[in-house]
Amino acid sequence: MAKIQGVLKVAHHLFYLDNKHKYRSLIPHQRTQLRIESRILDIFSTISSQGFHCVDCSIKNNKSTFILKDLTNDQSKNRQMQILNFLYPFWCNTRTKYLEIEFQNNENKLIFVIKTDTELNQNIFRESLQIGELKMKDLLDAIDIIFY
Repeated sequence: MAKIQGVLKVAHHLFYLDNKHKYRSLIPHQRTQLRIESRILDIFSTISSQGFHCVDCSIKNNKSTFILKDLTNDQSKNRQMQILNFLYPFWCNTRTKYLEIEFQNNENKLIFVIKTDTELNQNIFRESLQIGELKMKDLLDAIDIIFY
């Protein structure tokens, strides 16, 4: 019985994720403030669909840290650069001053860490929020990447 309930719960979540754009237009904007857990779950779903796994997530003291693991054997630079695409959604959903992403390959080896101070680079982050996109050139100017 518990397995059936688990399957139904997953189906409910998938239905919501597939159709949330339809529901958001029906609810006044002031009431659509989701809890941080819900926003993070939304990000995790996106990450998982692209072959990554969030090993750990910490949001405290105005700092967000995400540890992501690549589930594929792809060691290419393009695959690693794909992690940069998660930086902006992480910031939009956590709004913390400091943001850090640790990236591990599929063998749990730390490849690099991305760090940024979003207040120091607030012109880049806040302006991009208004236009709805963050340009890669601006993003690269706003972050530090430490390779291991």
